[in-house]
Amino acid sequence: ARADAAVFSGSLPRGITQKDFAEFVQSVRRAAPHCRIFLDCPSLTIEAAAAIAPFLMKPNAEEAAELLGLPRSETPSPQAAVLWAEQLCIRGQCAHTVVSCGAAGAAYASKGGASGFLTAPKTERTVSTVGAGDSMLAGIIYGFFHENTADLKSALRWGAAFGSAACLTRGTQPPEQETVLKLLREL
Repeated sequence: ARADAAVFSGSLPRGITQKDFAEFVQSVRRAAPHCRIFLDCPSLTIEAAAAIAPFLMKPNAEEAAELLGLPRSETPSPQAAVLWAEQLCIRGQCAHTVVSCGAAGAAYASKGGASGFLTAPKTERTVSTVGAGDSMLAGIIYGFFHENTADLKSALRWGAAFGSAACLTRGTQPPEQETVLKLLREL
């Protein structure tokens, strides 16, 4: 089988254990050895994520705190979020980790590479945050594949633009291309 990417997001279905899920992802990896695994599953433990060893893991700040066994709190400072991303990258056996921090932006870390915080572009007003995290992940994937970059920060710029643009649309409507490109220029 030929696949460049597989995205696993959302909660595990009732009756599916974390071990079952990890085994399923491993079967995908065996069928498509060069496939990059993107993971955004809030119900997984850090141990389950490590068993999968995803190319990229993208929890939000609340999920990241839970994965690391930290008390849930308000959005972390950019410095704390970067430390969380670095820890998740190591403990989750990920090539890359992004911790989304809402309107503030996102922390990022790459195994053996750069880490930092990308401030989100400023938007006039938020219409809806529904799907913003999913749009961010879609933008990151777009950055890695369409822009053919291996650099997480470059891919994350696309993710921040997609996610911020999604906040300017109603419900689950995808962001407008023109809006994404405008926000990308601001990053």
